[in-house]
Amino acid sequence: MLEQIIIVYPLRFTEFDRKRFEVGYLKKHTNVIIYDLLDSLNKHFSEAYHDYDESKDVKKLSSVFAWRKSYLESLKNFRGQSYVINFVQPHTFKELFINYVLSSSGVPIIEYANPGIPTYNAVKQSFLSKIRTKYFFIIKRASFKWMVHVIKYRVVRALYSILCRKSDFILSVGKSDKNSSPSIISANSFDYSMILEKSREFKNSNQDNIIFLDSGGPLFKTDSFMYGNKHPLSKELWYPALVNFFNIIEKQTGNKVVVAAHPKHKYTKESSQYFGSRQVIHDKSMDLISQASIVITLNSTAVSYAVMFNKPVIFLISNEVINDGNILLQEINFYASILGTSAINVDRVDDKLITNLTVNSEKYILYKNKYLSSRSDNKTNGEIIMDDVIKGISNDR
Repeated sequence: MLEQIIIVYPLRFTEFDRKRFEVGYLKKHTNVIIYDLLDSLNKHFSEAYHDYDESKDVKKLSSVFAWRKSYLESLKNFRGQSYVINFVQPHTFKELFINYVLSSSGVPIIEYANPGIPTYNAVKQSFLSKIRTKYFFIIKRASFKWMVHVIKYRVVRALYSILCRKSDFILSVGKSDKNSSPSIISANSFDYSMILEKSREFKNSNQDNIIFLDSGGPLFKTDSFMYGNKHPLSKELWYPALVNFFNIIEKQTGNKVVVAAHPKHKYTKESSQYFGSRQVIHDKSMDLISQASIVITLNSTAVSYAVMFNKPVIFLISNEVINDGNILLQEINFYASILGTSAINVDRVDDKLITNLTVNSEKYILYKNKYLSSRSDNKTNGEIIMDDVIKGISNDR
């Protein structure tokens, strides 16, 4: 029987998404259709993207009703079995509508639950401490639009539990409540799965570059722009302090800092000046980290690569992050602690803080097992979908 996979994605679909969702592998075995729903859901957020996937299998639609029509036609016109990989979480009424259409169409729904990095909810805080953190986030950074969104979200989640069925298959990393879904399948984070696929082509090596994983902000629009929230960092303070930190670590180690660009953005010669005119490389984070001596980041999910390639990691904070005192600071300190590494304030750099960088192998292994992969057979996510989902359903028929 022929199979068709329909990917429903709420953001701008990029070449990087094509890689991490392993579309190339899936297309070897199935027909694949990709719905890029950014224009339907949050058209203003397109400003945050400098690039997107222009392939013919990517459909960008201007409204959720146009998407519904196209989606139902794709089911009707395909003679085999269709599956949906759904990335649309029900945060808004439009997203609830999409989930309702998917749910009522009767097609098996596949969902990923593998962020690859601890979420804010994993940060070890008391209930009162979390309330305090949220309070200061609202006071210092949250927009009125975001607060309205939070209220709507509560209503949407309640309606979702009534109107929509749960995903048929959840590809999950780490421990999960197996009673929460008909079928939870052990899987990998996207970064880890890409390493499994890529490791068949290259070997880990040790070279001299220090890799900075840029998160895009505050130079470019980040996820905070979605609801108009203020970014915790300012260009005027963050980048001069960052460059000074780069100068110090280069002097101390004798190695050069190279910037790994965030996949959402395109960095020009002018934007590279914010990093002290250092080299900025696009679409090569995995390869760069595999050959790095040190990896530097705020809270990038690409820290997964550093864990898998056993690279020392330095997390960065600043006076602005400390004064902000909320979610970003809590996350960075938490990530540093669970990896047994350092969080350094770029505004108060002490040379002694950048010495004797080592890898805590035990903590790296624990991190990998909890956040990166729940499997021991080295299957990629694409192979898991084909073998554990599609072939499993076909064998049951």
